[in-house]
Amino acid sequence: MVTPRRRPREPERPEERPEIMTKPLPQILGEMEAAIRAAAEAARRAEEAAKAAKGAAGAAIKASEEAAKRAEEAREAGAKAADEATKAATEAATRAEGISQTAIQFAEEAARKAEEAGKGARKATEEAVAKAEQASAKATKAAEEATTASKEAAQRATAEAEEAAALAKEAANTASVSSGSSPKSRGGSSKSRGNR
Repeated sequence: MVTPRRRPREPERPEERPEIMTKPLPQILGEMEAAIRAAAEAARRAEEAAKAAKGAAGAAIKASEEAAKRAEEAREAGAKAADEATKAATEAATRAEGISQTAIQFAEEAARKAEEAGKGARKATEEAVAKAEQASAKATKAAEEATTASKEAAQRATAEAEEAAALAKEAANTASVSSGSSPKSRGGSSKSRGNR
C-alpha cells in the first residue's frame, strides 16, 4: 500500500492590512477630491460632446431638407422642360405635316396642268410629284424623329429627377436616425456621472 505524500506546509503570509489603514486621512481625502474633479471634468466633456453631436445632427437634417427641396425643384424643372420639348416637337410635326400636304397639293395641281399641256410635259410632272412625295416623306420622318427624341429626353429628365429625390429622402432619413441617437448618448453620460 502506497502512503500518500504530504505537501510541505507553506509559510504563513503576514496579514495584509487594508490600504485605508496605512494612508493618512489627508492623503485619502486628497485622492478622493482629485477623483471627484476628474469625474466632473469627464462629465463636462461628455456633455459638450453631446451638444456638439446634437448641433451636427441638426445641421445634417437642415442640409438634407435643403437637398430634398432642390431635388424637388429640379424634378419640376425637368418635367416642365420635358413638357415644353414635347409640345415643341408636336407643333413642329404639325407644321411639317401641313407643309407636306401643301406640297402634295401643289404637285397635284402641277400634274393636272402638265397633263392638260400635253404628253411632252407629263414626264416632268411625274418627276415633280416624285420629288414632292420624297420631300413629304423626309419631312414626316424628321417630325417623327423629333417627337421620339423629345419623349426620350423627357423620360431621362424625369428618371434623373426621381433619382435625386430618392437620394435626398435617404439622406433625410439618415440624418433623422443620427439625431435620434444623440439624446441617448447624453443620457448615458448623465447616468454615468450620477453613478460616480
